[in-house]
Amino acid sequence: MKREKRTSRIEFRVSASEKRVLESIADQFGLSVSDTLRKLMRQLPFHQQQTFANRLLTRQIHYDLGCIGNNLNQIAKVLNTHHLLHQTLDLNTLLDLKSELASLKTMITRIQEDIAA
Repeated sequence: MKREKRTSRIEFRVSASEKRVLESIADQFGLSVSDTLRKLMRQLPFHQQQTFANRLLTRQIHYDLGCIGNNLNQIAKVLNTHHLLHQTLDLNTLLDLKSELASLKTMITRIQEDIAA
């Protein structure tokens, strides 16, 4: 299997003491500093690598919930303004709303579990 050619370069600054620690760790394993950093990067737990993705997903869910809340407020205003509150709503509409709320609840629970892990 052919190894992917490394053409990208990353540069960052560390303090002198951080550099000594990193070089010491590399020496203990007989690796270069670059190889040591690559190994450390590959050993990061999955949930730490996904933190940014979780934040984006959580932000999207908050946005979607805000939109749903806005829609509910608009519906309530129309019902109250036009005195339609005591009229019956279509059963299919209510079932659709119930299904949508249940799926959102499930999604939020999964995300909370992923973030807590």
